[in-house]
Amino acid sequence: SLVMTYNKAMEKEKARKECLAFLKANEYGVVATIAKNGVPHAATITYLVDDDFSIYFATRRTTRKYENLEYRNSIAMVVGTGPAAISVQLHGTTEIIEGEAREKIMERFLMKHESYYRIFLKMPGYDFAVFKITPTWIRLFNVEEKEEMFREIL
Repeated sequence: SLVMTYNKAMEKEKARKECLAFLKANEYGVVATIAKNGVPHAATITYLVDDDFSIYFATRRTTRKYENLEYRNSIAMVVGTGPAAISVQLHGTTEIIEGEAREKIMERFLMKHESYYRIFLKMPGYDFAVFKITPTWIRLFNVEEKEEMFREIL
């Protein structure tokens, strides 16, 4: 019925807003990539998120995740490892951001995560690559009282 369709659309929009607010309220997540030989690799990152769910992170070009993403631009990510029973799970594709767009993202990182990146910026030979994740699937997981909720956002 039209009312059911409307209610589902409203519920999905509410979940979408809740999901985006949760991603913006957090700054650390775990990404998973796959090496050429098929071995999975997981790493903690700090990230930024835009209103369209585009996610950005920076990593040194000497990391395994960089090498893996150069080979295969598929990525999975989880934000929210406790103590609250809420998390966002997603997967998508990545692209390297270069030039002026890269500089703008790095400026945003330094404003939001200054202490985190200051450590890396002092290391000799740092060379950050900035990746943009475009999610192809997003799920908000939330355990509320006596109910386990999975809401697909994308």
